Amino acid sequence: SSGPAGTGTLCWPLFSIIIGVEIHNFSSSWSDGIAFCALVHRFFPDAFEYSILNPNARKDNFELAFSTAE
Repeated sequence: SSGPAGTGTLCWPLFSIIIGVEIHNFSSSWSDGIAFCALVHRFFPDAFEYSILNPNARKDNFELAFSTAE
């Protein structure tokens, strides 16, 4: 892709390594809340147990990430 959006795709592999979740885009990769929780968990590792999160519990994942990040 060209332009800023295309340039940003070069960052996905690095970002994936940093948070430990495979990221491909801003929509489906973030839709279950797991990537957001991984990002928050990176900064607050003792705030919650990341390994027990359920990708099917989208609402719970987003609530956890937002409440922890506040």
